[in-house]
Amino acid sequence: MLCEEQFINKLLETKDYSLVENNNITSNDFTTCRNVFEFIKEFHNKYNDVPDKTTIAGKFGEFEFFSVQQDSQSIVDDLREQSLFRSACYVINKSTELFEKDANEGAKFLLANIDKLKPKYSMHFVDIAHDVDTRYNEYLERQNNFSKYFMPSGFDELDAHGFIGYERRDDLVLFTARTGQGKSFVLTKSASSVFEQGFNVALISPEMTVNQFAERVDSTMGGFSLNNLMYCGKVNGYKDFLTKLKQSKNRFCISTLEDFDNECTISKIRTFCKATTADILFIDGFDYLIDERAKKSDSVPNQLGHIAQDLLSLSRELSIPVVVVIQTNRKAVENDKDYIGTENITGSDKIGASCTRLISIVNKNPILEMTITKNRYGKSGKETKCIYNWNPDINTYTYIQNIEDINNDEETKQETEENKENFKSIF
Repeated sequence: MLCEEQFINKLLETKDYSLVENNNITSNDFTTCRNVFEFIKEFHNKYNDVPDKTTIAGKFGEFEFFSVQQDSQSIVDDLREQSLFRSACYVINKSTELFEKDANEGAKFLLANIDKLKPKYSMHFVDIAHDVDTRYNEYLERQNNFSKYFMPSGFDELDAHGFIGYERRDDLVLFTARTGQGKSFVLTKSASSVFEQGFNVALISPEMTVNQFAERVDSTMGGFSLNNLMYCGKVNGYKDFLTKLKQSKNRFCISTLEDFDNECTISKIRTFCKATTADILFIDGFDYLIDERAKKSDSVPNQLGHIAQDLLSLSRELSIPVVVVIQTNRKAVENDKDYIGTENITGSDKIGASCTRLISIVNKNPILEMTITKNRYGKSGKETKCIYNWNPDINTYTYIQNIEDINNDEETKQETEENKENFKSIF
Protein backbone atom coordinates (compact mmCIF):
# COMPACT_ATOMS: atom_id res chain seq x y z
CA MET A 1 0.00 0.00 0.00
CA LEU A 2 1.29 3.44 -0.94
CA CYS A 3 0.97 4.95 2.54
CA GLU A 4 3.22 2.19 3.95
CA GLU A 5 5.88 2.84 1.32
CA GLN A 6 5.59 6.59 1.92
CA PHE A 7 6.18 6.14 5.63
CA ILE A 8 9.21 3.90 5.12
CA ASN A 9 10.75 6.28 2.57
CA LYS A 10 10.11 9.28 4.85
CA LEU A 11 11.77 7.43 7.70
CA LEU A 12 14.81 6.56 5.55
CA GLU A 13 15.07 10.13 4.24
CA THR A 14 14.88 11.86 7.62
CA LYS A 15 16.60 9.09 9.62
CA ASP A 16 14.44 10.34 12.49
CA TYR A 17 13.17 7.34 14.44
CA SER A 18 11.01 9.55 16.65
CA LEU A 19 8.54 9.36 13.75
CA VAL A 20 7.92 5.79 14.95
CA GLU A 21 8.25 6.28 18.70
CA ASN A 22 6.26 9.49 19.10
CA ASN A 23 3.37 8.16 17.01
CA ASN A 24 3.26 4.65 18.49
CA ILE A 25 3.74 2.98 15.09
CA THR A 26 3.96 -0.84 15.30
CA SER A 27 4.28 -3.80 12.94
CA ASN A 28 0.50 -4.17 13.03
CA ASP A 29 0.22 -0.95 11.03
CA PHE A 30 1.87 -2.65 8.03
CA THR A 31 0.97 -5.48 5.64
CA THR A 32 2.93 -5.19 2.38
CA CYS A 33 5.97 -3.53 4.02
CA ARG A 34 5.87 -5.23 7.40
CA ASN A 35 9.15 -7.09 6.88
CA VAL A 36 10.94 -3.86 5.93
CA PHE A 37 9.58 -2.03 8.97
CA GLU A 38 10.51 -4.87 11.35
CA PHE A 39 14.06 -4.88 9.97
CA ILE A 40 14.39 -1.11 10.53
CA LYS A 41 12.99 -1.52 14.03
CA GLU A 42 15.45 -4.30 14.92
CA PHE A 43 18.32 -2.32 13.36
CA HIS A 44 17.46 0.71 15.47
CA ASN A 45 17.14 -1.36 18.66
CA LYS A 46 20.61 -2.77 18.04
CA TYR A 47 22.50 0.28 16.71
CA ASN A 48 20.32 3.19 17.84
CA ASP A 49 20.21 4.40 14.25
CA VAL A 50 18.09 4.12 11.11
CA PRO A 51 19.69 2.05 8.29
CA ASP A 52 20.54 3.80 5.02
CA LYS A 53 18.88 3.07 1.69
CA THR A 54 21.82 0.96 0.49
CA THR A 55 21.33 -1.43 3.40
CA ILE A 56 17.61 -1.70 2.71
CA ALA A 57 18.21 -2.24 -1.03
CA GLY A 58 20.64 -5.05 -0.29
CA LYS A 59 18.17 -6.72 2.04
CA PHE A 60 14.94 -6.01 0.17
CA GLY A 61 15.67 -5.67 -3.53
CA GLU A 62 11.96 -5.41 -4.39
CA PHE A 63 11.38 -2.33 -2.22
CA GLU A 64 10.77 0.86 -4.26
CA PHE A 65 12.56 4.06 -3.23
CA PHE A 66 11.13 7.48 -4.04
CA SER A 67 11.24 11.05 -2.71
CA VAL A 68 8.43 12.02 -0.30
CA GLN A 69 7.31 15.67 -0.19
CA GLN A 70 4.22 15.07 1.95
CA ASP A 71 4.20 16.31 5.55
CA SER A 72 5.28 13.67 8.09
CA GLN A 73 2.16 13.99 10.24
CA SER A 74 -0.18 13.56 7.28
CA ILE A 75 1.71 10.39 6.26
CA VAL A 76 1.31 9.06 9.81
CA ASP A 77 -2.42 9.87 9.74
CA ASP A 78 -2.85 8.05 6.40
CA LEU A 79 -0.99 5.01 7.73
CA ARG A 80 -3.15 4.90 10.85
CA GLU A 81 -6.36 5.27 8.88
CA GLN A 82 -5.44 2.33 6.65
CA SER A 83 -4.44 0.25 9.66
CA LEU A 84 -7.69 1.04 11.49
CA PHE A 85 -9.72 0.21 8.36
CA ARG A 86 -8.07 -3.23 8.08
CA SER A 87 -8.60 -3.96 11.77
CA ALA A 88 -12.23 -2.85 11.61
CA CYS A 89 -12.91 -5.02 8.55
CA TYR A 90 -11.40 -8.06 10.24
CA VAL A 91 -13.20 -7.57 13.59
CA ILE A 92 -16.57 -6.72 12.06
CA ASN A 93 -16.51 -9.53 9.48
CA LYS A 94 -15.29 -12.14 11.97
CA SER A 95 -17.79 -11.12 14.67
CA THR A 96 -20.62 -11.13 12.11
CA GLU A 97 -19.63 -14.65 11.09
CA LEU A 98 -19.61 -15.81 14.72
CA PHE A 99 -22.89 -14.03 15.56
CA GLU A 100 -24.61 -15.96 12.78
CA LYS A 101 -23.49 -19.22 14.37
CA ASP A 102 -23.63 -18.34 18.07
CA ALA A 103 -24.46 -14.88 19.44
CA ASN A 104 -22.57 -15.57 22.66
CA GLU A 105 -19.37 -16.43 20.80
CA GLY A 106 -19.80 -13.42 18.55
CA ALA A 107 -20.19 -11.11 21.57
CA LYS A 108 -17.14 -12.61 23.29
CA PHE A 109 -15.01 -12.11 20.18
CA LEU A 110 -16.22 -8.53 19.67
CA LEU A 111 -15.56 -7.55 23.29
CA ALA A 112 -12.13 -9.20 23.24
CA ASN A 113 -11.08 -7.30 20.12
CA ILE A 114 -12.83 -3.97 20.69
CA ASP A 115 -9.53 -2.24 21.50
CA LYS A 116 -8.41 -2.86 17.93
CA LEU A 117 -11.05 -0.35 16.81
CA LYS A 118 -9.69 2.51 18.92
CA PRO A 119 -7.87 5.21 16.90
CA LYS A 120 -4.23 5.93 17.74
CA TYR A 121 -3.08 9.41 18.65
CA SER A 122 0.23 11.21 18.43
CA MET A 123 1.90 12.41 21.60
CA HIS A 124 3.38 15.85 21.11
CA PHE A 125 6.01 17.17 23.49
CA VAL A 126 8.98 19.53 23.61
CA ASP A 127 12.31 18.65 25.20
CA ILE A 128 12.89 21.99 26.93
CA ALA A 129 16.40 20.96 28.00
CA HIS A 130 17.55 20.84 24.36
CA ASP A 131 15.03 22.84 22.36
CA VAL A 132 16.20 26.15 23.87
CA ASP A 133 16.67 28.25 20.73
CA THR A 134 12.94 28.75 20.13
CA ARG A 135 12.17 30.26 23.51
CA TYR A 136 15.38 32.31 23.67
CA ASN A 137 14.63 33.85 20.28
CA GLU A 138 11.09 34.61 21.45
CA TYR A 139 12.52 36.18 24.61
CA LEU A 140 14.71 38.48 22.49
CA GLU A 141 11.81 39.31 20.20
CA ARG A 142 9.57 40.23 23.14
CA GLN A 143 12.27 42.64 24.30
CA ASN A 144 12.49 44.31 20.90
CA ASN A 145 8.85 44.05 19.82
CA PHE A 146 6.64 43.64 22.87
CA SER A 147 3.54 44.80 20.96
CA LYS A 148 3.78 41.70 18.78
CA TYR A 149 2.80 39.63 21.81
CA PHE A 150 0.56 41.97 23.85
CA MET A 151 -1.96 44.69 23.03
CA PRO A 152 -2.90 47.27 25.74
CA SER A 153 -6.26 46.66 27.41
CA GLY A 154 -7.31 50.32 27.41
CA PHE A 155 -6.84 50.56 31.17
CA ASP A 156 -3.24 51.79 31.50
CA GLU A 157 -3.11 51.49 35.27
CA LEU A 158 -4.45 47.93 35.17
CA ASP A 159 -1.73 47.01 32.66
CA ALA A 160 0.92 48.78 34.75
CA HIS A 161 -0.16 46.87 37.86
CA GLY A 162 0.66 43.52 36.26
CA PHE A 163 -2.15 42.82 33.81
CA ILE A 164 0.27 43.81 31.00
CA GLY A 165 -2.39 43.72 28.27
CA TYR A 166 -4.02 41.06 26.11
CA GLU A 167 -1.74 38.20 25.03
CA ARG A 168 -2.19 38.07 21.28
CA ARG A 169 -1.80 34.30 20.81
CA ASP A 170 -3.25 32.55 23.85
CA ASP A 171 -5.58 34.46 26.17
CA LEU A 172 -9.06 33.95 27.59
CA VAL A 173 -9.83 36.99 29.76
CA LEU A 174 -12.99 37.14 31.88
CA PHE A 175 -14.47 40.31 33.35
CA THR A 176 -16.85 39.24 36.08
CA ALA A 177 -19.34 41.13 38.25
CA ARG A 178 -22.80 40.97 39.72
CA THR A 179 -25.76 42.20 37.68
CA GLY A 180 -25.72 45.91 36.78
CA GLN A 181 -22.17 46.61 37.90
CA GLY A 182 -20.85 47.99 34.58
CA LYS A 183 -19.36 44.92 32.88
CA SER A 184 -20.58 45.93 29.41
CA PHE A 185 -19.25 49.47 29.86
CA VAL A 186 -15.81 48.11 30.77
CA LEU A 187 -15.93 45.82 27.74
CA THR A 188 -16.91 48.77 25.53
CA LYS A 189 -14.04 50.88 26.85
CA SER A 190 -11.53 48.10 26.26
CA ALA A 191 -12.83 47.23 22.78
CA SER A 192 -12.88 50.90 21.76
CA SER A 193 -9.32 51.39 22.94
CA VAL A 194 -8.07 48.32 21.08
CA PHE A 195 -9.80 49.58 17.92
CA GLU A 196 -8.19 53.02 18.32
CA GLN A 197 -4.80 51.28 18.47
CA GLY A 198 -5.42 50.02 14.92
CA PHE A 199 -6.59 46.45 15.53
CA ASN A 200 -9.59 44.72 13.91
CA VAL A 201 -12.22 44.16 16.60
CA ALA A 202 -14.92 41.48 16.49
CA LEU A 203 -17.64 41.80 19.11
CA ILE A 204 -20.70 39.68 19.91
CA SER A 205 -23.58 41.54 21.56
CA PRO A 206 -26.19 39.04 22.81
CA GLU A 207 -28.43 41.59 24.56
CA MET A 208 -28.11 44.92 22.75
CA THR A 209 -28.77 45.67 19.09
CA VAL A 210 -25.87 46.71 16.88
CA ASN A 211 -26.90 50.39 17.04
CA GLN A 212 -27.33 50.30 20.82
CA PHE A 213 -23.84 48.96 21.31
CA ALA A 214 -22.44 51.22 18.60
CA GLU A 215 -23.79 54.26 20.45
CA ARG A 216 -21.84 53.17 23.53
CA VAL A 217 -18.72 52.92 21.38
CA ASP A 218 -19.37 56.38 19.89
CA SER A 219 -19.87 57.82 23.37
CA THR A 220 -16.65 56.21 24.62
CA MET A 221 -14.43 57.20 21.70
CA GLY A 222 -15.99 60.59 20.97
CA GLY A 223 -16.63 61.75 24.52
CA PHE A 224 -20.33 62.26 23.78
CA SER A 225 -23.14 61.98 26.32
CA LEU A 226 -24.65 58.51 26.00
CA ASN A 227 -27.95 59.82 27.35
CA ASN A 228 -28.10 62.42 24.58
CA LEU A 229 -27.24 59.82 21.92
CA MET A 230 -29.88 57.42 23.18
CA TYR A 231 -32.65 59.93 23.85
CA CYS A 232 -32.17 62.34 20.92
CA GLY A 233 -30.43 65.10 22.84
CA LYS A 234 -28.17 67.57 21.08
CA VAL A 235 -24.70 66.14 20.40
CA ASN A 236 -22.24 68.64 18.95
CA GLY A 237 -19.64 67.20 16.58
CA TYR A 238 -21.31 63.81 16.22
CA LYS A 239 -21.53 63.98 12.41
CA ASP A 240 -17.86 64.95 12.10
CA PHE A 241 -16.89 62.11 14.42
CA LEU A 242 -18.77 59.55 12.33
CA THR A 243 -17.26 60.92 9.08
CA LYS A 244 -13.76 60.50 10.52
CA LEU A 245 -14.63 57.05 11.89
CA LYS A 246 -15.70 55.95 8.42
CA GLN A 247 -12.16 56.63 7.17
CA SER A 248 -10.63 54.06 9.55
CA LYS A 249 -8.46 51.39 7.94
CA ASN A 250 -9.28 48.78 10.58
CA ARG A 251 -12.70 47.30 11.37
CA PHE A 252 -15.05 47.18 14.35
CA CYS A 253 -17.51 44.38 13.56
CA ILE A 254 -20.53 43.62 15.76
CA SER A 255 -22.93 40.68 15.52
CA THR A 256 -26.00 39.89 17.61
CA LEU A 257 -27.61 36.59 18.55
CA GLU A 258 -29.89 36.86 15.52
CA ASP A 259 -26.80 36.76 13.29
CA PHE A 260 -26.02 33.38 14.86
CA ASP A 261 -29.61 32.11 14.42
CA ASN A 262 -29.94 32.44 18.22
CA GLU A 263 -27.41 29.63 18.72
CA CYS A 264 -24.02 31.12 19.40
CA THR A 265 -21.69 28.12 19.20
CA ILE A 266 -17.90 28.01 19.03
CA SER A 267 -18.04 26.82 15.41
CA LYS A 268 -20.09 29.84 14.40
CA ILE A 269 -17.87 32.16 16.44
CA ARG A 270 -14.83 30.77 14.61
CA THR A 271 -16.46 31.58 11.27
CA PHE A 272 -17.32 35.08 12.55
CA CYS A 273 -13.71 35.75 13.59
CA LYS A 274 -12.31 34.57 10.26
CA ALA A 275 -14.86 36.55 8.24
CA THR A 276 -14.02 39.75 10.12
CA THR A 277 -10.23 39.08 10.10
CA ALA A 278 -10.39 39.75 13.83
CA ASP A 279 -7.28 40.60 15.85
CA ILE A 280 -9.30 40.22 19.05
CA LEU A 281 -12.75 38.89 20.03
CA PHE A 282 -15.04 40.46 22.66
CA ILE A 283 -18.21 38.70 23.89
CA ASP A 284 -20.71 40.63 26.01
CA GLY A 285 -22.22 37.65 27.83
CA PHE A 286 -20.74 34.20 28.51
CA ASP A 287 -24.13 32.74 29.51
CA TYR A 288 -25.50 33.15 25.98
CA LEU A 289 -22.99 30.74 24.43
CA ILE A 290 -24.08 27.21 23.49
CA ASP A 291 -22.04 24.09 24.26
CA GLU A 292 -22.12 22.15 21.00
CA ARG A 293 -20.46 19.07 22.50
CA ALA A 294 -22.88 18.75 25.40
CA LYS A 295 -24.53 15.44 26.19
CA LYS A 296 -27.94 15.03 27.77
CA SER A 297 -26.32 13.95 31.02
CA ASP A 298 -24.04 17.01 31.23
CA SER A 299 -24.83 19.47 34.01
CA VAL A 300 -24.92 23.22 33.40
CA PRO A 301 -21.52 23.75 35.10
CA ASN A 302 -20.01 21.07 32.84
CA GLN A 303 -21.44 22.72 29.75
CA LEU A 304 -20.10 26.12 30.80
CA GLY A 305 -16.75 24.49 31.46
CA HIS A 306 -16.72 23.03 27.94
CA ILE A 307 -17.42 26.48 26.50
CA ALA A 308 -14.51 28.00 28.46
CA GLN A 309 -12.18 25.25 27.25
CA ASP A 310 -13.32 25.73 23.66
CA LEU A 311 -12.89 29.52 23.83
CA LEU A 312 -9.29 29.08 25.00
CA SER A 313 -8.70 26.57 22.20
CA LEU A 314 -10.18 29.08 19.76
CA SER A 315 -7.79 31.75 21.02
CA ARG A 316 -4.83 29.43 20.44
CA GLU A 317 -6.09 28.27 17.06
CA LEU A 318 -6.64 31.77 15.66
CA SER A 319 -3.88 33.47 17.72
CA ILE A 320 -6.23 36.16 19.02
CA PRO A 321 -7.22 37.16 22.57
CA VAL A 322 -10.78 36.32 23.62
CA VAL A 323 -12.33 38.70 26.16
CA VAL A 324 -15.68 37.81 27.74
CA VAL A 325 -17.91 39.29 30.44
CA ILE A 326 -19.50 36.76 32.76
CA GLN A 327 -22.06 37.13 35.52
CA THR A 328 -21.46 35.77 39.00
CA ASN A 329 -23.59 33.16 40.74
CA ARG A 330 -25.86 33.72 43.74
CA LYS A 331 -23.07 33.14 46.25
CA ALA A 332 -21.40 36.35 45.06
CA VAL A 333 -24.27 38.38 46.54
CA GLU A 334 -23.34 37.04 50.00
CA ASN A 335 -19.63 37.58 49.38
CA ASP A 336 -18.14 39.69 52.18
CA LYS A 337 -14.94 40.34 50.19
CA ASP A 338 -14.59 43.50 48.11
CA TYR A 339 -13.73 41.49 45.02
CA ILE A 340 -15.08 38.40 43.25
CA GLY A 341 -13.05 35.24 42.62
CA THR A 342 -13.48 32.18 40.42
CA GLU A 343 -15.51 30.48 43.16
CA ASN A 344 -18.30 32.99 42.50
CA ILE A 345 -18.77 31.89 38.87
CA THR A 346 -21.21 29.16 37.86
CA GLY A 347 -19.15 26.19 36.68
CA SER A 348 -16.21 27.78 38.46
CA ASP A 349 -13.82 24.82 38.50
CA LYS A 350 -13.51 24.34 34.74
CA ILE A 351 -14.02 28.00 33.86
CA GLY A 352 -11.42 29.07 36.41
CA ALA A 353 -8.97 26.50 35.07
CA SER A 354 -9.49 27.53 31.45
CA CYS A 355 -9.40 31.32 31.75
CA THR A 356 -5.95 32.87 31.67
CA ARG A 357 -6.97 36.05 33.52
CA LEU A 358 -9.92 37.04 35.68
CA ILE A 359 -10.83 40.65 36.47
CA SER A 360 -13.41 41.32 39.19
CA ILE A 361 -15.56 44.47 38.88
CA VAL A 362 -17.28 46.03 41.89
CA ASN A 363 -19.32 49.20 41.47
CA LYS A 364 -19.49 51.54 44.47
CA ASN A 365 -20.99 54.42 42.53
CA PRO A 366 -19.22 56.53 41.40
CA ILE A 367 -16.20 54.39 42.33
CA LEU A 368 -15.41 51.34 40.18
CA GLU A 369 -12.97 48.80 41.58
CA MET A 370 -11.21 46.38 39.23
CA THR A 371 -9.28 43.56 40.88
CA ILE A 372 -6.97 41.10 39.11
CA THR A 373 -7.83 37.81 40.83
CA LYS A 374 -6.10 35.49 38.35
CA ASN A 375 -3.27 36.41 36.02
CA ARG A 376 -1.28 33.82 34.11
CA TYR A 377 0.94 36.39 32.39
CA GLY A 378 1.55 38.91 35.14
CA LYS A 379 2.37 39.22 38.81
CA SER A 380 1.14 36.51 41.12
CA GLY A 381 0.80 35.99 44.84
CA LYS A 382 -1.96 38.45 45.72
CA GLU A 383 -4.88 40.28 44.19
CA THR A 384 -4.10 43.64 42.61
CA LYS A 385 -6.76 46.35 42.70
CA CYS A 386 -7.21 49.47 40.57
CA ILE A 387 -9.74 52.09 41.64
CA TYR A 388 -11.42 54.46 39.20
CA ASN A 389 -13.87 57.33 39.38
CA TRP A 390 -16.31 56.24 36.68
CA ASN A 391 -18.59 58.44 34.61
CA PRO A 392 -20.92 56.07 32.70
CA ASP A 393 -22.48 58.85 30.61
CA ILE A 394 -19.24 59.32 28.65
CA ASN A 395 -17.65 56.07 29.91
CA THR A 396 -14.50 57.65 31.32
CA TYR A 397 -12.32 56.17 34.06
CA THR A 398 -10.24 58.52 36.21
CA TYR A 399 -7.64 56.59 38.16
CA ILE A 400 -7.44 57.09 41.92
CA GLN A 401 -4.06 56.38 43.52
CA ASN A 402 -4.07 53.93 46.37
CA ILE A 403 -1.63 53.49 49.29
CA GLU A 404 0.47 50.99 47.33
CA ASP A 405 0.92 53.49 44.48
CA ILE A 406 1.95 56.21 46.93
CA ASN A 407 4.45 53.94 48.66
CA ASN A 408 5.95 52.86 45.34
CA ASP A 409 6.25 56.44 44.06
CA GLU A 410 9.23 58.05 45.82
CA GLU A 411 8.17 61.61 44.96
CA THR A 412 4.62 61.12 46.21
CA LYS A 413 5.90 59.28 49.27
CA GLN A 414 8.20 62.18 50.14
CA GLU A 415 5.33 64.69 49.77
CA THR A 416 3.20 62.54 52.07
CA GLU A 417 5.93 62.47 54.73
CA GLU A 418 6.35 66.25 54.48
CA ASN A 419 2.62 66.72 54.94
CA LYS A 420 2.75 64.53 58.03
CA GLU A 421 5.45 66.78 59.51
CA ASN A 422 3.38 69.88 58.74
CA PHE A 423 0.39 68.40 60.52
CA LYS A 424 2.57 67.66 63.55
CA SER A 425 3.72 71.27 63.73
CA ILE A 426 0.10 72.48 63.57
CA PHE A 427 -1.01 70.31 66.44
